[in-house]
Amino acid sequence: MREQTKLKEQEEAGKAKILKAKEDAIRLREQKEREKEEKFKQEQAQLKAKEEERRLKTLARKEEMERVKQQKQAEKDEQFRLERERERQREEEAKRKLLAAREDAQRAKEQREAERERKYEEDQKRLKQQVEEKRAQAERRRQELAEQSERREREREARFGK
Repeated sequence: MREQTKLKEQEEAGKAKILKAKEDAIRLREQKEREKEEKFKQEQAQLKAKEEERRLKTLARKEEMERVKQQKQAEKDEQFRLERERERQREEEAKRKLLAAREDAQRAKEQREAERERKYEEDQKRLKQQVEEKRAQAERRRQELAEQSERREREREARFGK
């Protein structure tokens, strides 16, 4: 009986060892599965991180290209604004010169008119003076003729008697 109990104990000990081995195998399998899952999760996280890094680099490149594009456009706009300002200044200068030329022409015209008027007035004075001189000459001549005629008349009367 002792032997039977011993056998039974050995059998139960064997069963317990088998059961423990099975449990250890299951635990080992579960641990390997967890490690595989953990490794897979880490790989996925690394892939995600690499993808995010690529996405951020692409975004940064796009942003830099957009910034450069905007800077170039701003420079073009500034050049255009400066050219418009220079054109406006040229137009203002041309207008100012045109106005000055018109004013000069007007002054010259007014001077010519004033000179013409002055000459006209001088001519009128001279003509008036000449007319006065001729009238005075004509009056003297008339008086001379009248005196001469009177003298002749007196001489005739003195010769022929009255």
